Amino acid sequence: MLLYGDYGPYSNILREDYVGPERCRDCHLQKYNQWRTHPHSRMTANANEQSVLGDFSGKTIEYDGGTVVFDHAEGRFTMTLSRGWQSHRFEVTRTIGSRFQQMYIGVLVSGPPAAAPLIEAGTEVKLPFAFSLVRKTWLPYTYLEGDGPRPEYTDSGERTPDDDMYDPRGFGAWVRTCIWCHNTYPYAKRLENRWLLGFPEQDIALSSEKADPPSRPRRPPRLTLPELVTVGISCESCHFGGREHARAERQIHFYPTSDAIRFDGATPERVKTPRGSAYIVNSICRQCHTAHSTRYPNGASIDNSAEARDLTQGACASQIRCIDCHNPHLPGPTVGAAPDREEHIEACLTCHDRYRAAGAAAAHTGHARDSGVTCLDCHMPKIVNGLAAVVRTHQISSPTDPRMFAAGAPNACNLCHLDRSVTWTVAALDRQWGVKLQPDESWKPGYGGSLEGPTGIAWLRHPYPIVRRAAVDAYARTLGKAALPQLIPMLNDPYAANRMLALGAIERILGRTLTEDEYSLIAPLAVRRRQAEALAAAVGR
Repeated sequence: MLLYGDYGPYSNILREDYVGPERCRDCHLQKYNQWRTHPHSRMTANANEQSVLGDFSGKTIEYDGGTVVFDHAEGRFTMTLSRGWQSHRFEVTRTIGSRFQQMYIGVLVSGPPAAAPLIEAGTEVKLPFAFSLVRKTWLPYTYLEGDGPRPEYTDSGERTPDDDMYDPRGFGAWVRTCIWCHNTYPYAKRLENRWLLGFPEQDIALSSEKADPPSRPRRPPRLTLPELVTVGISCESCHFGGREHARAERQIHFYPTSDAIRFDGATPERVKTPRGSAYIVNSICRQCHTAHSTRYPNGASIDNSAEARDLTQGACASQIRCIDCHNPHLPGPTVGAAPDREEHIEACLTCHDRYRAAGAAAAHTGHARDSGVTCLDCHMPKIVNGLAAVVRTHQISSPTDPRMFAAGAPNACNLCHLDRSVTWTVAALDRQWGVKLQPDESWKPGYGGSLEGPTGIAWLRHPYPIVRRAAVDAYARTLGKAALPQLIPMLNDPYAANRMLALGAIERILGRTLTEDEYSLIAPLAVRRRQAEALAAAVGR
């Protein structure tokens, strides 16, 4: 039991310990106002005239043999999915996201007789079409979802069975999916879930549990609306329950505290560090930024929302903290081709001060300071599927990891030197850093059967979609107009998210938005192929 003065045990994990962001505003107005500008505050919102950003003006789209109508009347936003004789009408209840895209949660309000149980239950589900705030258009969520670029069509042009946008039986229930990372609720619920503890599982458990930490449930339990502190991510998602702090200005605990838990990881050197140790800070972020993801051969996630998990398994895990690069109260920088920010480089130099001098940095990197190459390019390359771009991995690691090279996964060197072979890269690594990799026959499948051809071309043809996606981004960033012959064929990629990235890259290079007649993201496969051929011919003239 943790005793503090006359108020007894400090507790910040139970529902009664949470006071909500408006109470925080009373003393922390500046931080409160900053939070209101942060996407976290709008990560989830109740659907209303202010929160809904999609075009619900009666907009109609045709997709995969069906029709979707997005309408708005009498303060209600509806999404109607129709194909053949079946039609399902949903009322939007919540929004998710406000920066790059907005997804929607809704309840089924009308449909064929088979849908009656879902209507009667009033179950809130994740709806299958989302509004791209970047492209200002409606798209199936497979184009936007952060769980990896998923296939929309097989090579034959048929719909994949797992992604039927018109069958509500496959729509995920909100109380089991999105609700867990996009809202604020008592930490005690995380102890029940155990998938989203943030802190290492072996370090924390309920006092009533036996000595060995309990196992994770086979599937996440339900988290209901009454259990939420706020809809959306607010102060106490990171700071835990603020009742003890607010009622007597007791020093806030940046870690779960209660006589109801055993927290072996809360050692004095970890919890008393000013502004938080890497263990505490990164564990807080890992509560949500630990999304399930397929991984590269070196263990790094291929998808966004797993940044904190990747950071804690990287080379600098014991020292660097998420807040060394990211201000948790302010929106982050726009993703894309913008230069690395000075504070991000400074986070590296804080520990690696010997590379601060230009000469020392050039000797270490093999690149002059004015080349534009930074620490991040080599140790945190852009290989992760983000919401609107390919973004940096947060697993800080060596650019010479043999597992990545052997699989033909994206390596930092060839993301710039796309025209060079992997054999050239291996020789350069040996010459500059004395790293001796041993290419052999087992490497060839990852490079299209040859270790002597341009690595970039091999990546564009790689069997794994994320590698093709990283290659598209690299071509667009490094070659500009010269990349168009490589990028336009990628409009035929079987993965919707890859096609969308390629289209955005082509438009940035051309300096204009393509019309639907020039290329339509959601047109049938045969139409899109003809459009890509015509575009290639037009650009080639």
